[in-house]
Amino acid sequence: MKKIVFCGALLVSTAQVHAAWRYQAWEDPIDGSRMRRAGVESTVAADPATLVLQRAEGGETTVMITIRRGQFWCPQRCDVKMRFDDKLPPLTVSARPAEDGSSDVLFLGGERFVLEELLAAKRVRVELPLFRAGLRIYTFEVKGLRWELPAPSAVYSLPEQSSPREDWGGESRR
Repeated sequence: MKKIVFCGALLVSTAQVHAAWRYQAWEDPIDGSRMRRAGVESTVAADPATLVLQRAEGGETTVMITIRRGQFWCPQRCDVKMRFDDKLPPLTVSARPAEDGSSDVLFLGGERFVLEELLAAKRVRVELPLFRAGLRIYTFEVKGLRWELPAPSAVYSLPEQSSPREDWGGESRR
């Protein structure tokens, strides 16, 4: 009986280690802006991935996933499925590789929506395309994220629309 209780306690403490967000802040040596980063490792210790948020002072948040072993397979753009807690259907976001060609990082689109979901969730599962390994699911325990949600971008009003013919210099049929 004591062995079972001990193993259960060991599993709980291991999960808590994985759930810890790590935070960094530094000053950019070029322009002096303050940078912030938060990261959490996946719960699969054998082949971990890291979910990373990064923002320059006054800028938008970048959401990325990095892996230590293997390579992502996303030549120009790919879709990534994300499931927050037990919500269905999963969210599909667009992902893109790093501009420098690094195959160990993917940048996720829909940053604001993803960030809103991360702030409310306890867990997120992400299906990622790996080179010569197909799709692999990584689980991140994201409860306790401390990150400010920036104010929404300004909404621009469109000018009153005229007839397409008028815009092209042609005559409008009325």
